[in-house]
Amino acid sequence: MTLVRGGFRRYDEDRGVVLFTMTNAADEVTCAISSAAMDDLDGKTGIKPSQREEQFLESKQDDALRAQRTKELRKMMKGVNRFYRERGR
Repeated sequence: MTLVRGGFRRYDEDRGVVLFTMTNAADEVTCAISSAAMDDLDGKTGIKPSQREEQFLESKQDDALRAQRTKELRKMMKGVNRFYRERGR
């Protein structure tokens, strides 16, 4: 099962969570992440409820950048591994 982040729903101030969706093929799943967890992941403090959507969307962009960097690092490591395999190390 491959889950893909969907979209921001809303910030539930009573529960202190951001509600968002994830999709798996045609199925949409409602999810939540606590504001404390988001702050911890982002290394931020003092985020106001009105800023939670922006914070969520920024973290989504960061996820895309991390995925691209990971893909590039894997490609690079394949080359490094091949280099050492060919030299018998």
